Formats: sequence, C-alpha cells, structure tokens
Amino acid sequence: MTQPQTDPADDVPVAIARLAEQLVGVRAEIAANDRLYLSMIEANAEKVALALTASDKALGKAETASEKRFDAVNEFRQQLADQTATFPARTEVDAITLRLTERIQELTDRVNKMGGREQGVQENKASIIAAIGVMGVLISIIVVAANFLAP
Repeated sequence: MTQPQTDPADDVPVAIARLAEQLVGVRAEIAANDRLYLSMIEANAEKVALALTASDKALGKAETASEKRFDAVNEFRQQLADQTATFPARTEVDAITLRLTERIQELTDRVNKMGGREQGVQENKASIIAAIGVMGVLISIIVVAANFLAP
C-alpha cells in the first residue's frame, strides 16, 4: 500500500490559509495586549500623579515646619541679644566695685578713729559685718556679670 502522492503545490494554498488564520489570531492577541498595557500604563500614571501630589504636600509641610523652627530660633537669639544689652559693662562694674571698696575703707578708717575701745569694737564689728555684706553683694554682682559677659 502506497500512499497516494500529493502534489506539493496543493498544500501551498492550505498552508497560506493556515498562516492567515494564525496571523489574524496573533494580531488579535497583540491588540488585546496593547489594550492591557495601555490600561496598566494609565493606572500607573494615576498612581504616580497621586504620589507626586502627596510628595508636594509633604514637602510644603516640611518647609513650613522648618520656617517655624527657624523663626523660633531667631526669636530666641533676639531675646538673648535684648537681655545682653541690659547687662552692665565690665568697666562699669569694676568702677562701682572700686567706689564701694573705697567707701568701705573710709568707713572702716572712721570706725577705727572713734573713741572708746568698747564702742569702737562694737562699731568695728558692725562695720565689718556691713562691709562683709557689701562685699558679698559685690561679689555676687561680679559673678553674675562675669557669667553673662563670658563668651
């Protein structure tokens, strides 16, 4: 039994028809994929737009917070400058200290020159206590001034 031979020319139109059917199917599949990819691209574009909008809002909030922080820092600096302007200069404090020391010495000399040992001793005690009190106040003023004038 031999198979009847077919003419290869007869198979060409069948092959062309099959290829044409396959081509139509491939084109339909390509069109479907194009539609799918376009919808995916559109969805991603919307997501990117939303993300950019959220990023812009966050950036605006961060800039506002940063400005507020810098405003607070500048206000604090101004308060320090205002406070420092009210402090006496070191030369003024030194001059006041020198005047008070001279006055204390005058008072001490006056007390020492007073007559009567008992009375002189009591007055000396009072002057010394007063001088110690004044010196304590002076030292406190100097310490406070030195702390504020120190760099």
